[in-house]
Formats: sequence, structure tokens, C-alpha cells
Amino acid sequence: MHQTVIGLETKEEMKEFEEPDVIIGCVGGGSNFAGLAYPFVHDVLNGKADYEFIAVEHDTRRLHL
Repeated sequence: MHQTVIGLETKEEMKEFEEPDVIIGCVGGGSNFAGLAYPFVHDVLNGKADYEFIAVEHDTRRLHL
């Protein structure tokens, strides 16, 4: 999946910091969350990591114009 470039780049950048505990991304209307999460999910499925995944969707009912 070509969207995984987002997650692969994130994993590369995270090498400069501590390993994350939580992966948070937006869902709805695009592939941001899937692209971000898939490389990390791969590590979890292979027993290399234990991340918590949180998918967040906006709530336009609270939009005040």
C-alpha cells in the first residue's frame, strides 16, 4: 500500500527518540491512519513491539462558526 510511506518515514524519524507507546492518527475521508499505522502494526504482529493504536475522527457537531 503506497500510503505506508507515511508510517515508514515516521518510524525512521522516531529512531532519534524513544520508542513510542501510542500511535495516534486521524480517520475518515482519507488513508492517513492506515498509512501511519500499518508499519507499526507489522511490528506488533511479528512480536517486535507492543503499541496502543488510537484512531480519531473529527466531530463537526461541535463546530461553531
